[in-house]
Amino acid sequence: MLEGVPPFRDPNEQRLFRRIVEGSFEFSRDHSEDAVSLIRELLEPDLSFRLTTIAGVKDHLFFLDVDWDLALRRGLRPPFAAECKAASQSWRTPRNMISHPAEWVGMHIKGFTYIPEPHDPFCEVA
Repeated sequence: MLEGVPPFRDPNEQRLFRRIVEGSFEFSRDHSEDAVSLIRELLEPDLSFRLTTIAGVKDHLFFLDVDWDLALRRGLRPPFAAECKAASQSWRTPRNMISHPAEWVGMHIKGFTYIPEPHDPFCEVA
């Protein structure tokens, strides 16, 4: 999530599943305590301890300085702007989408479905 790679990785599918169920992952870089805490709470395998609500995420120390009203109005400025050297260069297109287009349908990954909750303040349901 913070490092641009899935948190659970293993070439062996059985070990991968075990890592997911056990919540076994490590960071390969240093991050702030608040960032590590947020990711660990989001990936906690025990539902009674997992961070599961939007209110809980918004209240986490990692987001202490975020003005959520301004964020929901799309009024926040990003901390930096990505530099795009050519109009054809797209930093938004994942490599998987380029190399395996049959696996993607629009903005959805084949076999994965996400239906936003109508009351979710982070989504706009048409």
